[in-house]
Amino acid sequence: MAMLGANAVFQWLDFLYFVSYIKLFITLIKYIPQAYYNYLRKSTSGWSIGNVLLDFTGGSLSILQMFLLAYNYNDWGSIFGDPTKFGLGLFSMLFDIFFIIQHYVLYKSNTTALPLIRTPEHSHNESLLVDSGHSNYGAADDTHYVRHIDPGARTNHSPSYSS
Repeated sequence: MAMLGANAVFQWLDFLYFVSYIKLFITLIKYIPQAYYNYLRKSTSGWSIGNVLLDFTGGSLSILQMFLLAYNYNDWGSIFGDPTKFGLGLFSMLFDIFFIIQHYVLYKSNTTALPLIRTPEHSHNESLLVDSGHSNYGAADDTHYVRHIDPGARTNHSPSYSS
């Protein structure tokens, strides 16, 4: 037995179910920031759609395994017997479908992302690559600046720029 809280005693299996529900909750909330930032930026550039496709494959195979086991043992109630496994697969697949729609439908033609920081000046310890979004690098009208800042330096000098 494991001891949790003030004088509350749980069996190990109850404890593991509790931890699995925490995992399910974390899975629910871990996708929301990425979906929100994609929406704000109106772009999915900067992250790998390949990982989303792999996550979708894993979720669908997990649910497929549950259905195959239920069919094999003729126990259809077992599909919902492990709500955490079913929930993890289902919610992963739903968010992955949303990300796929964002990537291939909603923001398909938007190759340049809007910046998340909308202030004219950035923090003093941040490197910034300003990209015009053109593919003709090296052309006269396509200038790229990288702001180099030494985070260890404690001076008030303005950052140096190089092209």
